[in-house]
Amino acid sequence: MDTDFLFINVENQAIGPRAIQDRLRIYGKVTGVCNEVTVSPHAFRRTFCRLKVEAGTNIFVLQRLSGHQSLEILKRYVEIYGKDLEAAIEKGFESL
Repeated sequence: MDTDFLFINVENQAIGPRAIQDRLRIYGKVTGVCNEVTVSPHAFRRTFCRLKVEAGTNIFVLQRLSGHQSLEILKRYVEIYGKDLEAAIEKGFESL
């Protein structure tokens, strides 16, 4: 394919953020997943970050993977997992 976009339509054009949100909402309803968890790009990103923190991923690697500009924003983003993230941040600073 001749594109750098991750999500494209049949004309090889980028699919916009709203279309992706809509599709996820539809798929969540069709599969019934939305009855158990939130189905949205934001929820997926938050879950990705949480799972990576739990797996011990280097916090600086996670920052790049998630696209967060600062560790403070990343910390707020996964605040409900603050103890794990706080420990990961401290461990990251120790390795500098």
